[in-house]
Amino acid sequence: MAESGVPLPTLQWYKDAISISKLQNPRYKMLSSGGLRIQKLRPEDSGIFQCFASNEGGEIQTYTYLDVTNVVPAFTQLPVDTTVTDGMMAVLRCEVSGAPKPAITWRRGKHILASGSVRIPRFMLLESGGLQIAPVFIQDAGNYTCYAANTEGSLNASAVLTVWNRTSIVNPPEDRVVIKGTTATLRCGATHDPRIALRYVWKKDNAVITPSSSSRVVVEKDGSLLISQTWSGDIGDYTCEIVSEGGNDSRTARLEVISTVSCPDSK
Repeated sequence: MAESGVPLPTLQWYKDAISISKLQNPRYKMLSSGGLRIQKLRPEDSGIFQCFASNEGGEIQTYTYLDVTNVVPAFTQLPVDTTVTDGMMAVLRCEVSGAPKPAITWRRGKHILASGSVRIPRFMLLESGGLQIAPVFIQDAGNYTCYAANTEGSLNASAVLTVWNRTSIVNPPEDRVVIKGTTATLRCGATHDPRIALRYVWKKDNAVITPSSSSRVVVEKDGSLLISQTWSGDIGDYTCEIVSEGGNDSRTARLEVISTVSCPDSK
């Protein structure tokens, strides 16, 4: 709509009775000529557009209906690299706009994992276009590609799925009975993904043990708990907790401390 009139009229555009300025859509741009430019059309741009021109002499308006029926696919949410632990669930996002609604297909290499017509156990195409894998196995690690296509065109984007081995205690602490004054060792060996770090937390009767440099109690690099010069106050339940990005695990053992038993003299 070209501006004309004396004085020069003021123009205002509306979409479905809402001012364009209030919509604050970065794809909508008022031109110096008075027109309205809509970039990268989407189906949601369909609607009634009204133009009001006013000056001291009065006001006029005109309108048109925009029907967006055919739009090339465009990503609104790209797949991103994702890291999960073995046995958990993974979701790779892929959201696409376009008209007609683009069909989504997920592939790993040449293999189709999920689409509108293909369904494989553990792999599910979500309504949003994302791919859900549950549960995830170590062998699922790799590159995944989301393909989107409609009558107007196609596009694709990829993401890498990283799968960590689950952290698990394989050498748990065992119940021990030690003599007063000796050293007690409670082991806590674990398997874990070599790419992640472990943090060992020991508790005595559910209270966290915080060893100091001069403490009788020491946590070794392999997670073992060493208690030197044991006495009756050390008796209790000891829990080893392992915290890591590959999962957590815990085990508990009982420590008893006894006095030296003297054998009676034989007569």
